This record gives sequence, C-alpha cells and structure tokens, in this order.
Amino acid sequence: MKTMMKLLSLLLCLGILIGVFAACSSTMPQASVETPKSETKKTEPEEPQGLAYTLLQNGTYEVSVGTEIDAVKIEIPASYQGIRVTSIADSAFYGCQKLRSIVISNGIEQIGNGAFEECVSLSSVKIPASVTKIGTGVFGYCTGLTTMEIDPKNTVYEMIGDGLYHKETKELVQYTPGATLFELSEQVRSIGNGAFLGCVAMTELTIPQSTVKLGDEAFRDCDGLTRIHLPNGILRIGAECFAGCDALESITMSEGLQSIGAAAFRDCEMLTEISLPNGVTTLSANAFDGCVLLETIRLPSTLQKIGYDAFYGTKYYDTESNWENGVLYLDGYLIQATSSVAPSYSVQADTKLIADGAFSHCNGLTEVILCESIESIGDSAFYWCMDLTTVTVYSGIERIGAGAFAYCNALEEICFVGSEDAWLSVEKAEAKIPASVTIVYSFSA
Repeated sequence: MKTMMKLLSLLLCLGILIGVFAACSSTMPQASVETPKSETKKTEPEEPQGLAYTLLQNGTYEVSVGTEIDAVKIEIPASYQGIRVTSIADSAFYGCQKLRSIVISNGIEQIGNGAFEECVSLSSVKIPASVTKIGTGVFGYCTGLTTMEIDPKNTVYEMIGDGLYHKETKELVQYTPGATLFELSEQVRSIGNGAFLGCVAMTELTIPQSTVKLGDEAFRDCDGLTRIHLPNGILRIGAECFAGCDALESITMSEGLQSIGAAAFRDCEMLTEISLPNGVTTLSANAFDGCVLLETIRLPSTLQKIGYDAFYGTKYYDTESNWENGVLYLDGYLIQATSSVAPSYSVQADTKLIADGAFSHCNGLTEVILCESIESIGDSAFYWCMDLTTVTVYSGIERIGAGAFAYCNALEEICFVGSEDAWLSVEKAEAKIPASVTIVYSFSA
C-alpha cells in the first residue's frame, strides 16, 4: 500500500513539473524568422516608369507623364495598384520630344485632347480595341509619326488609308501627321477639330462633296498648304481652321457656306484675295486678322454679323486711302471707326450693318445718325462711348447686339424713326441701353 502511495506521489510531482515547464516556455522570447526575399509578395511600384496617376470619380485612374518627360519609350499599363487605368489625360504627354514609342494597353478607354501633341520623335502608334473616345488634336505636330494603326476589333474607330475615322459619324478624327500622301475617304462627313494640326508636309487637299463641316483648328499650322477648294456641302469653317497656314495663297469657297469661325484664317500671310459666297451670314472675330497681303475682299449681301477685328492687320485695313473720315467701310458694311470721329457722325447711306465693336471707345463722339438701310448694330458697337448723348435709329433695324451701348453713361435719347410697336419688335434684350434713356418716336429724322 505504501509502495502504491509513493508511486502516485511521484506521478503527481512529475505532472506538476511538466506544467511548470510548459508555462515557463510560453513566456520565453522566440527566435525571429526572416522570410526569404524570394518568398516576399511582390507589389507594383508606386509610380511605374515615373508616370502620374489621378483617381477619377468613377474609381479608375487617369494617367499622365509624371517625371518621364525625357522617356524614349513609355508603356501605359491597364492597371495601377490593382485599380484599372482607363484614361490618358488631356495634354498628358505634351512636348515629350524624345518619345519614340508608346504602348497603350488594352483597357484604356479614353485618350484626351492633345494627349501626345508635339511628340515630334514619335514614329508609330497602335490604338487598342478598348478605346471608345479620342479627343481633339491628339497627335498634333507629331511630324515624325508615319504609322498609325488601330486594332481591327475596335468597334468605334477605323483606319482608312492614313486617316483615323469615327465609324458612325464618318468624321475624320486624326490624319497621320507625318504622311506624304493626303487623301480623304469619299464618305467623310466632317473633318474634326485638329485633324490635320501641324501636318506641314501637306501642300494640297481635295475635300469630298460629302463633307459638311471643317472643325476648329482642323488645318492649323499646315505650313505647306498652298491652295484649297471647298465643295458646295461645307456649311461651317471652324475657329482657327486655317490659322497659321503661312503658305496659303488661294482658297475657293462655294455657295452653301454659312459661317466662318473666329480667327479662321488668322496669319495666313500669303493670302491676297478672298471672296465670300452668298449665303454666308456670320463672319466671326479676327477671321482674317494678320493676313498682311490681303487687299481684295468681296463680301456677300447676306452677312448678318461681322465680328471684332475681322479684317484687322490686312492690307485693306492698313491702307489709309480706304478710310473715309476715320471710318472703314467694305461692300456696304461699316467695319471700324477711329477715335477721331467726333463730335457727330452720320453713317454712310446704304450701309447694311455695323460690325462688332466698330465705335468702341470713341469717347469724343456725342451724336450718331444711322441710315435707313441698317439692319443690325453689332455687339459692343458703341461700347464705352462715354460722351454719346443721342442716337438716331430707323425702323428698318432688326437687331441691336449684346452690350451695344454698355457704359454709354451719358446717353440720354434714342430717336426712333418709326412706331412704338416697331421699336418693341427690335431684338435688343442684351443691348445694355441705360434705363434712363428716353425713346422718342417720330416719322422723320
């Protein structure tokens, strides 16, 4: 019995010792184990190749050049930090003049305006099937770009010859800037904004009859372009469409044209003659500004608006003999007046329209008598004529433009040769006629 008791006591002690040892071992410091480098999880670098990423509201990234301004080759990834990259920002790689190669991953959906403008060393590019929106002037001034391709699986865009077209609208989005042969699809409906921007090798171009619109900056700085003929279908010439075409000597416009955008032909320094066809209603600001040799200008009777400084800097404008008593007229339109017109001025008979800003800042002018034939007074026509007190207007007037009498703080009376009903029918809501002005109705001037 005693032997049995001793054995049980021994086993109990042994159990206590084992428990104590286990408790102590759990509090002892453990040896650190370093994970081999080959086993660490790889993560994407914060800015691969130095590109910059902007998180958009839709939860995807937009990419731009970041620190890679001098890169020779750039690959735009489909994802960054596990998030999709869907867009190339406006002007994202503007002026990367050493860039020769760009890889755009499938997954990119949008390429922003001017994204690769002035990448003069870029020689080839392929647009993936995923791209559904391409901005304006994307490859403007890329004079080294001779090969432009698009994945045949792309559902929105296609290449026809050297031109990139929108399949549905038939708009030419971008022509290969470094091409040597310039031919348009016979189905083209419009030439997009910046489509030929900086295509210096182009000397002539035939525009198909199917074309109805020339976009903004469509041919800007095409320094080799010497002549162009616009077919009957063209309705609009966009802003700065031919601006900076230094060699342009001749342009033929056909009937059907309705409007010419702002600065459309600015600084076309070799242009000497221009005839606008019947049907043109709008000639926007600075349309022929800086055409230093332009002397012969023919305007149609259909014009309803002539913008600010439309002919400023032309030879016609700068020839002193074309001005009559400080006022420049052209084919029945009053283009510009100088501050020397004072104190009273009567507009020449048979004048159809007063151009935008024509009498602006003629501070010595106190009285203006318009003629019966005037149909429209342009925007800001008498802007800041601080001494102007009296204006005579005839019932043939249809429109008084925005801000026409803005800051004419001394204006007291408008003598309207016609009925009150006729005056009320004149478009003048934004003319800024001072509230204190008295309208005097009469039937003789």
